[in-house]
Amino acid sequence: MSFRLEKSANNDLMKYSSDVGKLFFYFQNSSNVPLPGDLTDYPDWFNEIAKQEGVLGPATWTVQTCLVLKSRGVNCELVSEIPTSGVIVAHYDHVPRGLHPNRKLY
Repeated sequence: MSFRLEKSANNDLMKYSSDVGKLFFYFQNSSNVPLPGDLTDYPDWFNEIAKQEGVLGPATWTVQTCLVLKSRGVNCELVSEIPTSGVIVAHYDHVPRGLHPNRKLY
């Protein structure tokens, strides 16, 4: 298992590579508000989700970190369902209690 972050030629972007699969940011979205697609959608989404669920901490770092990395060229995806393979970044409060990593899921 290996992970690698490399600076681009102009040193302002990072490239993520891994032999374990894609990088996913998991946010348990129990509202009817769709997850934001990019940083421009984030403020409206955040304000709406905060009204409905009051999940400011987990939403802030999980969702915003994914969108910032994505805007800088990192191949990552924001998901509301646990993928079957890849690397998952999630807030502890949102990890399903019965989730057990396997050879394809980290």
